[in-house]
Amino acid sequence: MDEEKKNIKEDEIDLRELFRVFIRRKWWFVGTFIIVLAAGLFFTFTRTPEYRSTSTLKISDDYYIESISQYFPEIASKLSIGTLGDVEVDLKSTAIREKVIKYLGSDISKNELDKAINISLDENKQIIAITTKHFDPEVSYNINKLMVDIYVDEKTTELTETYQELLERVEEKIINSQKEVEKLSIEAEQYLININLKIMEELEDKNSNVYFTGINYISPVLLRKLSSAYTISDDLEKISYILSENKNFFTSKIEVVTYPKTPADPAETNYGRNILVSLFLAIIMGFVVVFLANYFLSLKKRL
Repeated sequence: MDEEKKNIKEDEIDLRELFRVFIRRKWWFVGTFIIVLAAGLFFTFTRTPEYRSTSTLKISDDYYIESISQYFPEIASKLSIGTLGDVEVDLKSTAIREKVIKYLGSDISKNELDKAINISLDENKQIIAITTKHFDPEVSYNINKLMVDIYVDEKTTELTETYQELLERVEEKIINSQKEVEKLSIEAEQYLININLKIMEELEDKNSNVYFTGINYISPVLLRKLSSAYTISDDLEKISYILSENKNFFTSKIEVVTYPKTPADPAETNYGRNILVSLFLAIIMGFVVVFLANYFLSLKKRL
């Protein structure tokens, strides 16, 4: 009990001492408070207004088609556009930024361009929003439009080229598989003829009176090869059909939902929030300066 009273008394002494320090150095607080608050208000009411332009892209889901991945794994992976995170990385890539700066026609650095671009993702709807801001409304619009146009054009071209390459590879493989089926079919036919001739010769050698009509027998190994060749050929025909009937599915995976527009009015500044933040910072900095000043002034007296 006595210990608790002692702790409470020490806390009261500390609070009193802090209060005395604050009263003694109050002008340090007042001066700092006025300077920080004035700086915050000056920034809020005098900074150049920003113009914002927004566009949205919808990314189609990548569906896994087993047969394509089985026969053409490398090319199949190139037909995937990836996650929204992958799209964001592509949009922020150095290559796209350099092209935006090149075609923009105004002096803007990579650092300024990075600050002007904000990208947000909606995983549920597979939507990616691009917001650009600049004190010049035309520049804000142009940055946004260039980013969308460059990315969509390049990605669509890349997917289309990969699609054409895959289509050519499929057709080439179909021709080869048909040749393999034809070759194995000839071998199976010849095998059947040979085994029947052999049986007939054996029956003749034995002077058998058995009436032989022939057998339909093919080597299991050869039969497995022929069956596998037919399966591959059928799979490739199906892949060819899927590719031919669904070109847009493979090449048009990016839809521009909202095109950017030239902003007519600047983005609204949240004056209330900025004033409250300035007031809060002014109070905090005031207390910090008071106790720093007290520490150094007290230390100077002791020295």
